[in-house]
Amino acid sequence: MPYDGKLLARARGELDNIRAKNRDETQRRYNEVLPTIPVYSNIYYDFYTPYLQNYVIPAQVTWSQAILLAYFGLPETEAPADEMEAIGDDEAVFD
Repeated sequence: MPYDGKLLARARGELDNIRAKNRDETQRRYNEVLPTIPVYSNIYYDFYTPYLQNYVIPAQVTWSQAILLAYFGLPETEAPADEMEAIGDDEAVFD
């Protein structure tokens, strides 16, 4: 049987159509049975444990830059009010 490029292209086109149809049907059925949330968007949320300290990501910093200074430790707590009053006027306090 001689090589027929047009026949081969037609067969590939039909096969692509069948694959596309099957893919669409699979996606529809998947969404009916197990709806999912999108895994990509342009809105990002950072969820992390309170034990992760010094982890600050402003808009201009990438994750790889911010993680360099981060560390795990006990969550920082504010000093009790009694200690705040005990600081004298001549002492500098930095927050």
